[in-house]
Amino acid sequence: MSAVERFQQVRPLEELEVALVRATLADPWALGPGEEASLRWAISLARLGEVGPPERSVSLAPDVAPFREELVRRLTDALERPDFAALGAFAPEAAARSKQLRDSLLLRHDGRLDPQSLDAELREKKLVLSLGGGGGTSYVYLGAFALLEEHGLRPSLIAATSMGAIHGLFRARSHTYDSGEVLAALRALSWSRLFRVLAIENRYGLPAALRLYLRGALLRHFQRDDGSPFTFRDLEIPMLVTLSGIRRGMLPRPLSHYEHLVEPTRLALRPWLLKSKLEEVAAATSELAKPGVLDGIAVGQEDWTNDFDVVDAAGFSCAVPGLIHYDVLRPDPRMHELLGTLFTRRDLFRLVDGGLTENVPSRAAWDAVQAGRIGSRNALILALDAFAPRLSTPLWLPLQRIAAENVRAANRYATVVRAFRQTPSPTQLIPSISTVVAAMNRGKVELSEDLPLVRKLLAPLPPLDTIARAA
Repeated sequence: MSAVERFQQVRPLEELEVALVRATLADPWALGPGEEASLRWAISLARLGEVGPPERSVSLAPDVAPFREELVRRLTDALERPDFAALGAFAPEAAARSKQLRDSLLLRHDGRLDPQSLDAELREKKLVLSLGGGGGTSYVYLGAFALLEEHGLRPSLIAATSMGAIHGLFRARSHTYDSGEVLAALRALSWSRLFRVLAIENRYGLPAALRLYLRGALLRHFQRDDGSPFTFRDLEIPMLVTLSGIRRGMLPRPLSHYEHLVEPTRLALRPWLLKSKLEEVAAATSELAKPGVLDGIAVGQEDWTNDFDVVDAAGFSCAVPGLIHYDVLRPDPRMHELLGTLFTRRDLFRLVDGGLTENVPSRAAWDAVQAGRIGSRNALILALDAFAPRLSTPLWLPLQRIAAENVRAANRYATVVRAFRQTPSPTQLIPSISTVVAAMNRGKVELSEDLPLVRKLLAPLPPLDTIARAA
């Protein structure tokens, strides 16, 4: 079964579960706890596809297909209003039929389907974070991380783009989260340490006005005890970082066009040119984002890409065309071999900002979940978007609108989407500590609106046998 077909199967069920939980949060007394749990058990069973690790998974989608089709029909009608009387009346039947179906699955696949694994797949939903790019706007994610940690909600996977990838790396370093580590790293940063205006060779990245020296700024936070750099295999939380690859022969303009698109020295003397320069960057980005030019890449998705240096992956993901250039020019045979393999397999010419293909990478996260990356296909994908178009940031609207096009498509794969309303400016890449603290507080406040839904969806369902007996 293709990924598209699988998505078409499970998406209606995920939407029904979210609608059911939202309805019961809005009216807590409309259904009893057992009735709601019975309906959610039925949804969870109907959603089953592959169960178990990829190398020995069992496909259950054909077995549950008739139940799935009937359940979607009945719940769609009942949740449209919602009709709590109809939902309550259906709950005992849903519990009984769920138990019958689960028992028949275990009997039919005896010896191949482990009862404990099936129970965990059905009862426990894992948290996956999808973090968007957007420069300094993404500091609100630190507040989101802190809020989730306060409530014991820890991600099993992080997929991230651009500046979101940098924040994601700090979150993925450890299962527990300490915002103090990020603040300490930020205190040591400066513009001169992070960026330089240099005309240098470009090998893998698209040339631009500013050269990003991310390794010099952050590598010490992502090193093993022997001083060697972290790869994706060293992160305690599995992670994906999205890049955009320009296909060979598809670059719309000469390399020199992007290198000289924004001239920082001239702009410093004529700051009134900033608006027109950003419009030129948006125009160049729009050309690159046309169909057929770019290939979306999720480093960490294919196993061999987990050998990439995490800082290099984040650096390429931050490379905004015309503005920021990242490259690997140091003598590093391992990374050159990996990049060479990537370029050959995908027939690429250069790498640029992952936000051009998937600025909030919920599709990449969903693909990883369905491939068995986190040991379960039952996940809540929480998409955090700090770069959504806002009239309050008119200078950035052209770039925000470009990103919004692919974000809309990717959001279909997210369970819950939080588009932050108040953020720092995209240009505040190295803000003051007070600005970061304010952004963290704002991130907490805004995500707290979604917290009841997220917590309830992630809470384990009670055992089916208990529900069925009560029903």
